[in-house]
Formats: sequence, structure tokens, C-alpha cells
Amino acid sequence: MKIGLFVLVLTLQLITVLVCPQYSAIAGANITNEEFLQLYFELSLHQHGPRDFNIIKFHPIAGPSDENALLFIIQVIDDNTESRQNPGLQSIIRLKGGALLMGFESCFKKLPTLQKRWPLIKSEANLIIRYVRYSDSSDTLAVTIDGVTYFNPEDFKRAEQRLKKVGGFWGSRR
Repeated sequence: MKIGLFVLVLTLQLITVLVCPQYSAIAGANITNEEFLQLYFELSLHQHGPRDFNIIKFHPIAGPSDENALLFIIQVIDDNTESRQNPGLQSIIRLKGGALLMGFESCFKKLPTLQKRWPLIKSEANLIIRYVRYSDSSDTLAVTIDGVTYFNPEDFKRAEQRLKKVGGFWGSRR
């Protein structure tokens, strides 16, 4: 019985070290909360491809534990210059947004250290995703605010205002 329990604990530790090496390395580092959160989200949520990638920036207010801090993601979409109203493009954007939101929420379940450094009650309220065209990064296709993806320019302005309140930079505008 004791040997079986020992083997189980040893196996779980080995799996944790093999599967999550990047998380364990930054979890024990002597860095600020802001640096930790920026690095952690870059490692956890970053997507890269030749024409489909994202840029991630953590924006604290008074400090990273502030519940009004934001994680801002600019998701670049390889859109082939399709119309914003194209149902296929909207579907792709919703899928990408859903995946990023689920990844963001799962980060808090995977690493207890993250919950200690940035305790959130409703995580989707602290995430803004801006979707832009690969062919023209100043053209906003959609935004995800409070867990909902919008294609309306009025909602783009609302997201931009929320980001600016925490000192963030939205980007170029036409």
C-alpha cells in the first residue's frame, strides 16, 4: 500500500515536471507580479503563425492584484480582406475568441500561484481581445469584452475606452 502510494506521488511529480516546465520555472522566480503575469500569459496564450498570431499585454492599474487590471490581446486574423459581415469570418473570430477565453480561464485553474498573484472573481471581465486584419492592422474586425464577441464599431469604442482607463494603447485608427 505504502509503495503504491509512493509510486503514485513520484509519477505525479514527474508528470508535472515534464508537462509544465515553463510554469514551474517562472513560478519560483523572484520577479514582480506584473512581470510574472505578463510572462505567464505570453507563455500560456500565445499563438504564432505566419499570418495568424496574437500580441499579449497585461495592464495593471495600481497593482496586478487590482480587480480592474486587464489582459489585452490583439489577435491578428488572416482574413483575405473579407467583409466584417461575412458569416464565415465571424465564425472563425468567435471560435478564436472562445478558445482564448477558455485558455485564459483555465490558466487560473492550472496554477494556484496565479490566483494568489491576481485574484479574480469573474475572469472574463478582465480580458479584452481585439481582432485585426493581417492585411491592415488598423482595421478592427471585432472585439471580445466580458466574454462576448461583438462586430459593432460602437462596441470597439467601448473596449478602447476601457483599455485606455488602465493606461493601455489601442493602436492606430483610421
